Amino acid sequence: MSERQFPIIQPDRNRADDFPRSVPWDFVAPHEAQAMANHDETLQRLSERGGLSVEELYCTVNGQSLFPLKNMPSQEVALAWLRRTLGEREVKGGESS
Repeated sequence: MSERQFPIIQPDRNRADDFPRSVPWDFVAPHEAQAMANHDETLQRLSERGGLSVEELYCTVNGQSLFPLKNMPSQEVALAWLRRTLGEREVKGGESS
């Protein structure tokens, strides 16, 4: 059985080959309170609804509010952070089925 994953919302079909689809659940689980503050939903509910964008994930894990919007990093910055933080092996997705 594989490790539980938390989905990442896909921004654009053109990036499907290089964009992560999920991260380990254990990576986001400690940040449930920030997810609730940002989205007023549990991580489980957010997962059921498709997850978070990589920018929203950045804010959640780093304890930042989504508002004002200037707090949110660009997609490129958030994606680079995620890959640095978890390493390529733990960021799931990008490979074609």
